[in-house]
Amino acid sequence: MEVSLQLSVTKDQAQALQEAVRCFYLISQGKTYSCQAYMDSYENGMQVIKYIGGKIPVETSLVDANLKANGRDWKTATADEF
Repeated sequence: MEVSLQLSVTKDQAQALQEAVRCFYLISQGKTYSCQAYMDSYENGMQVIKYIGGKIPVETSLVDANLKANGRDWKTATADEF
C-alpha cells in the first residue's frame, strides 16, 4: 500500500492540507504490511504534509483556541499546557 496524494493546482492550501492530513491519519499497518512498508507510507505522508506547509501532530489553530480558552498564549503557556 502506497500513500500518494495528487494535488490539483485549483485547490487552495487549506483544502490540500486537510486532505493530506486525512490520508496520513488513515495509514495503518495491516496483517500483511511489513514494518518497512508502514514506515515508508508514514514518511511519505509526512513529506506530503510538509511540502504543503503543514506539520503533524500540532494544528496551531487548535492550540491557539485551547490556550485562549484558558487565558493563556504562546508566550505565557508552560510546556505542559501545550
